Amino acid sequence: MKNYVKWLLGFTAFILLLLGAALAYTKLSLNYEKEKQSGAQETSQQVIDFTMLNADGETIAFSELLGKPVILNFWATWCGPCQSEMPHIQEAYEQYGGDINFVLVNLTDGKRDTIDGVKSFIEENGYTVPVYFDTEMKGAYSYGAYSIPLTYFMDAQGAVVSGRLGAMTREDLFNQIQVLLNQ
Repeated sequence: MKNYVKWLLGFTAFILLLLGAALAYTKLSLNYEKEKQSGAQETSQQVIDFTMLNADGETIAFSELLGKPVILNFWATWCGPCQSEMPHIQEAYEQYGGDINFVLVNLTDGKRDTIDGVKSFIEENGYTVPVYFDTEMKGAYSYGAYSIPLTYFMDAQGAVVSGRLGAMTREDLFNQIQVLLNQ
């Protein structure tokens, strides 16, 4: 009888633990979906400057790329959703590159993504959109890029107009560009 009571208490505790985990997962999932559907990130209205490397290996400050609207995108080659939105970003760059600064910041950790590896990826896919390398993760940390792809749409002074966590469809991207250009 004593073993039965211990087993019953253990089983009940296990079921309660599973229920608690399921409830927590459901709540977090709903919050994530709501944020994803709104397309908005919690954003700052002030420019957060950081340095990165350009394709020539020169250090450049993000603030140097202001002066016209900016699309700031954090990505990596190993990220499937990042890869899925790259053709749309390339198309948008070809169409709006004269009106908008496209700043694609690769999270270049030296392991999963290296500068040479990213350059090869860009070349193999025929992308011409400007790519920058965040080798010290200064931009990623400053802009909260803990999950990628992460994209911010900013006005010419660097104030965030909107943000998007997750891969963008072509329609999402082009709609955000129209909002950005109509500011």
